[in-house]
Formats: sequence, C-alpha cells, structure tokens
Amino acid sequence: NAWDMALDLCLKQLPSVLRQTDSGVREPVYEPSSFFADQLTAFSVWLGENSLLTTTLEREHLKQPEQLPIVLQVLLSQSHRQRALDLLARFLDIGTWAVHLALSVGIFPYVLRLLQATSDDLRPYLVFIWAKILAVDRACQIDIIREKGHEYFISTLTDARSSNGVRALAAFNLTCLVDNYTRGQDELLSVMPRVLDILNTPTTFLYETSALFLWCTLFLGQAWRLNGNACEKAVLIRAPDTLQTLLATHDSPEVRAACAYALGTYLSSSASDNELSERRTEQSKEVATVLVRSLNDGSPLVRQEVLVALHHFLILFAQTPTSGTNVASNPNRAGNLLNKTVFYKVTEAIQTVASSDPSHEMVQLTEAVLTRSLETLNTTFFQWCCSRFRESNTIVRDLGSGIAQQCGALYSEDEHDCFARSGRYWRNHCIRTNPSRLADFQHMRETMFNSRVSNAIPLVLRLHPYEDYLAVANSNGNLNFYEFDGTPCSKATLKVIELLPNNNHKSTE
Repeated sequence: NAWDMALDLCLKQLPSVLRQTDSGVREPVYEPSSFFADQLTAFSVWLGENSLLTTTLEREHLKQPEQLPIVLQVLLSQSHRQRALDLLARFLDIGTWAVHLALSVGIFPYVLRLLQATSDDLRPYLVFIWAKILAVDRACQIDIIREKGHEYFISTLTDARSSNGVRALAAFNLTCLVDNYTRGQDELLSVMPRVLDILNTPTTFLYETSALFLWCTLFLGQAWRLNGNACEKAVLIRAPDTLQTLLATHDSPEVRAACAYALGTYLSSSASDNELSERRTEQSKEVATVLVRSLNDGSPLVRQEVLVALHHFLILFAQTPTSGTNVASNPNRAGNLLNKTVFYKVTEAIQTVASSDPSHEMVQLTEAVLTRSLETLNTTFFQWCCSRFRESNTIVRDLGSGIAQQCGALYSEDEHDCFARSGRYWRNHCIRTNPSRLADFQHMRETMFNSRVSNAIPLVLRLHPYEDYLAVANSNGNLNFYEFDGTPCSKATLKVIELLPNNNHKSTE
C-alpha cells in the first residue's frame, strides 16, 4: 500500500545518507518524502468525485476515504496544515455522515489543540470545522470550555478584520457552547456586551451581515436561557432594548424571528425565577408591549416566534402557587408582579390574531396559547437554524415556516404536506440549476399591467422566484399580492389575491 511504499523509499536513501555521514558531510543530501503531499492530493481527488452528491442516501453510502486518518496526522505539520484544514473542511461539508466519520477516527484532539494557534490564516477553516462538529455533537462543549477553546472563538468574533461570514461562524460556535450548558453560560457571560456592540453597529442588508446578526442574537437568547444572573446582566447592559429595536427595524425576517426568540427566552427565564427585581419586572412589561406590535409582522416565521414569546409573558403574569389552567380567566392573580393593563393588551392582541391571521398555523398556535396557557410552549426555530450546519452548504434550502413545538413534542406534518414540500423543494432546485429556463425570457417593451392604488404609494415590488406572484409593499403599511395568469401578451392580467398588514420596515423582503 501507499504507506509501505513511502517507507521503502525512505529506507532506500538510508545507505547513501550513512555513507555521506561517514565521509564527514555535515548535511547529507536527502530527498524529503512526498507521502503526505501525495495523500492530500488523493484526498482532494476523492472530494472532487464525491462532494457534490445531493441526496442523503448517496452520502450515507459513500466509501470511507482511506486518506482521512493520514490527513489528521498532517494537521501536526505546519507546512501542510492549511491545505489539510481546507480539505478537512470540504469533507465535513458533505454532511452529518462525514462529521461522524471524522469523529470516529479521532479528529477531536487535533482540532482542539489547533485552537491554541495564532495564525489568522487558519481562522476561517477552524471556525467552519468546529461549526460542523458542534452542530452534530454538543458533548464537545465540556472539553472546549475546560481547555479555554472558547477564547479563540471570542477573539474571532470581535476581530473586525475578519469577514462577517467568519465572525458569524464564530458566533454560532459560541451559541452552541452556551446551549443548555450552565458552565458555558457562566464562562461566556462577559461576552454579552461585546455581542451587543456588534448588534448596535449600523449595517446594510447583506447575507453575511444578516447571518452575523442572527447568531449574535441567538447567542444572547441561549446565554440567558434559564439563567438568572445572565438575565440581570442583560438588563444592566440594556440588551432587551437592542433586540426590541432590531425586531422592529431589521430587514431580515430570520433576524427578527431570532430577536423574538431571544426575548421569549428572556421572559421564560423570568418566569422560572421565584423573585424578580423591579428593573426586570419593568423590562418584561416593555418587552411585551413591543412584541404586541410585532404581531402584525409580514413574515409568519416572525409572528410565530412573537406569539410564543408572548405566551411566556402570560405565564410570567399568572405565576402563582395555585395557578389554574387558563391564564385568560385568572388575571387578578398577578398581584404586584405585572400591571393588568399590559396583560389585557396582550390577551386582546392574541385573540385578534386568532380571528384575522391568514396563516392557519398561527391560528392553531393562538388557540393553544389561549386554551392551554400554562403548558410549556416552545418552537423549533433554534433547532431549525442549527440544522443548516448538519447538511451540505452546497444546496441552499428554502426558508421554512418555523412550526411551533408544544409540550415537548415536535410538530409533525401530515403525509400530504410532507410530499408537497418535497415536491416544491425539488422544483425550486431544478429552477435554480437549470439556466435553460432563461432562454425564452424577453425584455418587457410594453405595459403589462396598470393599476391605480388609492391612498397608498407602492414602495417595494418583488416577483416571486418560483410562483407567478407579485408582492407590493405600500406606504400605508400593507402588502398586496397579485397573481399573474401566465399569458404575457394579455392586458390587465394581475388580480389581487391577498391583502396583509405589514408592520415592518418598508424594505423588508
């Protein structure tokens, strides 16, 4: 095999080296072995043949690359380290199968040791590799915290010289370290002000910037989840105020949903404490007031997170030793904890959503909030965000709807919805990867549609990438959806199919 051949080539040079040494040559002529470089090349060829497989079944039936254990050994060589990390990152990007395989051959101690490295060139590779590992195996939290590996991610996140994409990966890694791990929350408590500085930095709407804001926000949500000390610190540094501003103004619906999620974990942590400071009590009321306004957000993903966050507020309001089964029927039990006016405002807003929201999932969720208000109600939004790192990043999946999770049981779609979603995913994938669909496109040289909108000015127009729909955001805060009948040569072919209130920033997509 390759190892035996490399050993034979090295031993073949030994007699010549010994003769030169005996003759007094200080530095004998020796040809370094190309074994490790050849193994990296072979591994690169294997990746080129297998990294573009698109289905989970294809990935799970891949043959294990023989070069993988040797690639891990190459990580110890400074001359080949960067190339080895690049190939290892590409390998882990294949998916969960690759991560489990790398862990089984002993990748963990190698990459943990590399967190002590100071080279800036290695940062993009290391944070990506650790993102893939932590997305699959949270048990690594203990060793990383014990070995102070989190300091590497902190320095990467706060380094303005790094790209926003690399900093977003570092923020994801820090989020994983505080996820359901009390010691990690305590160790990273000092990071909260730095994360808040990032969120307070004015930015433009870019994908990498949105990803950075997303994971910084989720870090805060997980850092103070069920942690009273972190919640008190959050109030001192005014973290909820920053999240409230982002919830109302940020362009990305995922970032707004993350803000609602983080505010929800803040309220749920307050509900779990026996005694709240006066400052936290007032902060909780302010958070609830802002969340009520966001129930009119144009994104159902955001509205679901807002609704669940308000559910935690209702539990906080009704927290008494003898609490009943329905919060709406027990408003007088609040005592000195919260003002009844805020409670009634929240309850009324939720009832309005139940009767007017166009999303069937939202209506079901509001019914659960109003009828089973004291039961635990969570969402799968955080798990959904983390799941992206368990799959290959070569295929961009469609934005999900963030279905709620009730009483610890995952929402499961019925068979029809499952096949429908799979069909839409495959259709959208074909549209993205089939440039021939653009061959029949022609520039519009004539008026295709003319419509007068009273008392409103169209601000943003967006064509749906896969359906024959046009979305128009008006100055009066509404979203109009038009359907195109598919006949390009006809006049007045658009008709209004939906009108939604949109309490977002005008440029929200």
